[in-house]
Amino acid sequence: MSTGHSKAAKEFLKNQTYAKWHDATFWSVRTKRDNMAYGLEEWEQLREKASAIKRHGPKMPRSSITSSIPS
Repeated sequence: MSTGHSKAAKEFLKNQTYAKWHDATFWSVRTKRDNMAYGLEEWEQLREKASAIKRHGPKMPRSSITSSIPS
């Protein structure tokens, strides 16, 4: 079963130079993000708050999101 995404990926991967550049760029950005995350003591707390926002969307009161984030 082909999806629009799988068809686009197949076409994208035909240009190996661009695909390798994209892969290197993706991992570079991810590594930078991970290094910053590990440097923050409150990283897990921020992740939990972000997950709550994604799960509950606009129904969650803003005060409950921001009240326990360290300043």
